[in-house]
Amino acid sequence: MLPTTRYLPPNRWDFQNNESLDRRRFRLSDHGNEILSGLLEWHLGETLRGEPGAAAHAEPIRRMLDRLLDRGRNDDGLWYRVVGIPSGGVEQDSLTDNWGYLLQAYLTAALIEDAVPSADPARAARYRQAAMTALQALPKYRYYDWQNGEMDGYADTIESALYMLSEIEAPEAAAWVDERIAVLYGFQAPDGTVLNRDLDGNFVRTSLLYGFAQTQGLSLDPWREDVWVGAVRDGSCVSVALSSSGGWRGRLVFDTPRHRQFLRLPIDYARLNKWPEWFAVEPGDRFQVDDSSQEATGLHDATELRDGLALQLEAATERSLRVCRG
Repeated sequence: MLPTTRYLPPNRWDFQNNESLDRRRFRLSDHGNEILSGLLEWHLGETLRGEPGAAAHAEPIRRMLDRLLDRGRNDDGLWYRVVGIPSGGVEQDSLTDNWGYLLQAYLTAALIEDAVPSADPARAARYRQAAMTALQALPKYRYYDWQNGEMDGYADTIESALYMLSEIEAPEAAAWVDERIAVLYGFQAPDGTVLNRDLDGNFVRTSLLYGFAQTQGLSLDPWREDVWVGAVRDGSCVSVALSSSGGWRGRLVFDTPRHRQFLRLPIDYARLNKWPEWFAVEPGDRFQVDDSSQEATGLHDATELRDGLALQLEAATERSLRVCRG
């Protein structure tokens, strides 16, 4: 397929006649871009398994990724909605809110370049830089009307940024997300509904993704509406702030390597509909905890953090912890 289309993935394909169907174009927006991440996820699997076809597939996939980088983005590194096939000409110059989904494929491709015998470190660095370039451009798009100002467009563009931020540190992009999330929340009615149909699920998913990013995957057991927790990662450490209006006793539960524990994946990687692991505690690791109240200060192993640190919060009093691996 790819040599025929000059290395651009078509929207639809006629396998009998070996040609594009309908309008010859690649949709980088919703329900078109997924072919890119899906293809790279499959290629990662066949590469890690050492399947014989992986080497033959590598070069056309590289050429596809490089041509899309050349044809599919604006000068700031954000992606257009539609490009023509085989010309690569831009057919819709508005921006896709799914830009992070596309860049997940490039982060996966960088992992593949790191793993194969014919590794190309310069190519891997170029793919990772494509993601960084997009993140650094976001402050220029504070008032962009994603998907013509529809809720789903804001949900997807924030989700795009969160996927990237789970892999790449970019403070300016994180600040952009904190600002844009207010626009998304503005779509919700007092009774909790948004559009009162299936797309309310997109609102919920992005809100949850944002919440987990703000806690670095930490959670409270038991949860209570008047108890707050926030966290910021700093290399191998995470700083945590907690408070409660009415006092609270319970456990602060840390995330685990869910990709291996539940999905049986050998590595974690950027992929569609992922729930990122922000600060996951690995079995066997030990952690130094510094607690402002001294209750939890000391060395703790991963099992203790996975099961949850026992904490007590005094009413209207903030408490802080710093947890460092090693």
